[in-house]
Amino acid sequence: MPEIAPVVLFVYQRLDHLRKTIETLQKNDLAAETLLIVYSDAPAKPEHGEGVNEVRAFLNKITGFKKVEIIPQTENQGLAKSIVSGVTEQVNKFGRIIVLEDDLETTPHFLRFMNDALEFYKTDEKVMQVSGFTFSMGERLPETFLVGHAPSWGWATWKRAWDHLSLDVDQHIEKIKRDKLEYRFNVDDGMDFLSHLEANKSGALNTWAVKWYASLFLSGGLCLYPKKSLVRNLGHDGSGENCLDQRNFFNMQPLGNKIAVKKIAMKENLKARKIFSNFFRKMNGGNTLKEEKIIRVKDKIRFEIKKLLGKSK
Repeated sequence: MPEIAPVVLFVYQRLDHLRKTIETLQKNDLAAETLLIVYSDAPAKPEHGEGVNEVRAFLNKITGFKKVEIIPQTENQGLAKSIVSGVTEQVNKFGRIIVLEDDLETTPHFLRFMNDALEFYKTDEKVMQVSGFTFSMGERLPETFLVGHAPSWGWATWKRAWDHLSLDVDQHIEKIKRDKLEYRFNVDDGMDFLSHLEANKSGALNTWAVKWYASLFLSGGLCLYPKKSLVRNLGHDGSGENCLDQRNFFNMQPLGNKIAVKKIAMKENLKARKIFSNFFRKMNGGNTLKEEKIIRVKDKIRFEIKKLLGKSK
């Protein structure tokens, strides 16, 4: 097997989550052959200092990997800047990397699948990402499939793909609207990802993942997924940055076993895309984006009417 891709892990102050991330990663059959590179962000606030120090003390005791390289930041970077700069640094150095955050639990087959896929698709320009996470809830899908959407929970990429990254949200928004791609970018009306770009433009959000997704999407790229998720996100307990409390929803997902990487049609799986769109809609209460907008408009009208009636008394 070719050289094993390094795992680049981004951590902050959530020691309990990090322990689970490391414990499950150590159980992977390729862990002992894997270089683990950890970016430890500095405290954003003085009261975060103790948590960061506890995490760094734990990092210095990690075993079970080929080598553990810890990169402690001296100034707070924030998640978005930390991931973009860290991924860029390491993918430029190694050519291919696997990326994790400190709230992700992996199955024992995660590293094998990611490395197999990185090698299998290394020269396929259209495949720009490998995901260990899937939005499928166990529906009948092929063992692996391609969709033009890029999730950020346990993923891998190559330098050739990451070179397409653009952080220019103005340009992303302009291209999506100019070419009337809103429906597809929002995964067929399942999730309003365009509003995430617009929130980054206004400064209401500071995230990296939607910019990477837009870069992949506008480049005509695809992401390889496993039939069942090899990753579970533990951060939906309110502790994760930009994550809501959706533990029960995501914990319902069945985790997969060993996934074989083999030749498949080099095109988007439309059935999987529909399943993903429905998954996002369930997160939104079952409504399409158009229905959600109508509900918000009606709520606003009712609110204004109540205000007027209150003033007329």
